[in-house]
Amino acid sequence: MPCIRCSVNQKLTSQNKENLFQGFIDAIQLIPGKTPDSFMVILEDSKDIYFHQRDDLKSAFVEVNMLLRTDPSEYFSPMTEKICKLLQEELDIAGTNVYVRYLATPDWGWNGKNF
Repeated sequence: MPCIRCSVNQKLTSQNKENLFQGFIDAIQLIPGKTPDSFMVILEDSKDIYFHQRDDLKSAFVEVNMLLRTDPSEYFSPMTEKICKLLQEELDIAGTNVYVRYLATPDWGWNGKNF
């Protein structure tokens, strides 16, 4: 039950959205047991993002949320690298202007109940 939320401060085209979605599918599969079957992606464009005390830099905040009962942090570094590369290639956002936050929890709700 992974979910990636990606907020950027530029307007996304339909092609950008599709490429990001496919790229995030590839990235989430770096974590064992995570597949696109129940994967959610939330893309938020044209956000006001101030970074490095500026508002004119192409920037992104990415949040990776997962249902996990074991520590997956050994996979976070390669995933961050993949996410930053995706954002650089697709939106010309430098890795220095990207924050990636990981949230792994054993508590997750779906369809009226919790796992």
